Amino acid sequence: MRFSDAEVERFYRKRIVYGALEGAREKTSADPVVTLKRALDIGVAAVEGVDLLFVGPFDLSAGVGHVGKPDHPEVRAMIARVEAAAQAAGKRLGAIPTPGRSVEELVAAGYGLIMADADVLLLRDAARASLAKLRTEK
Repeated sequence: MRFSDAEVERFYRKRIVYGALEGAREKTSADPVVTLKRALDIGVAAVEGVDLLFVGPFDLSAGVGHVGKPDHPEVRAMIARVEAAAQAAGKRLGAIPTPGRSVEELVAAGYGLIMADADVLLLRDAARASLAKLRTEK
């Protein structure tokens, strides 16, 4: 029996995908991003199967009316609640630094996953640099 090139390619693609998925259930973790006050209220840290709580301080601040103020006292208090809940439940923490909280401070607070750069910020910075270069080349 002879198969077309497209059929052979489709067969190998399926094998690659299925091979990549093999054991996925055992390798998958549920890591919610805490960006809503409601996540604190429902006790997401205590949910079985959650391995890490990722705090989104900018989204969290916007959700409680402090847009662009991730270090506002109310937001910092909510983040402290997440930290305490994660510690009590034996969960790991993740976050991004804010103007008032450095990578070093997050490490000292027990965060194991820290995204020091975000794609949007890197793209913004690159666009600004490109624009600045164009302006100076006149």
